[in-house]
Amino acid sequence: MGVNEIKPLLWDMMRAGVLAQNKRGTDTAAIRKEALKNYEKIFALYRTDKETFYKSYQYYIEHPDKHKVLMDSVVAYANRKRVDLFKRVQ
Repeated sequence: MGVNEIKPLLWDMMRAGVLAQNKRGTDTAAIRKEALKNYEKIFALYRTDKETFYKSYQYYIEHPDKHKVLMDSVVAYANRKRVDLFKRVQ
């Protein structure tokens, strides 16, 4: 997966993790179960699977320069999404 493919998927996974944490409190087992359930939905939404995602993400982890580009891209993507949301609310 290239940066443009993995970026929105990774952003949604981060949000799903936070959602699970907010929903399940401090019960780490329940948080993990909820997050994994959400991740499966995200993989289906992006028409991929866990193995493909983790293989791609592992590539970025093994290449720190590319991982930094990915993370910077995710941050920029998240900021654009927030701005768009605030514009729609106003």
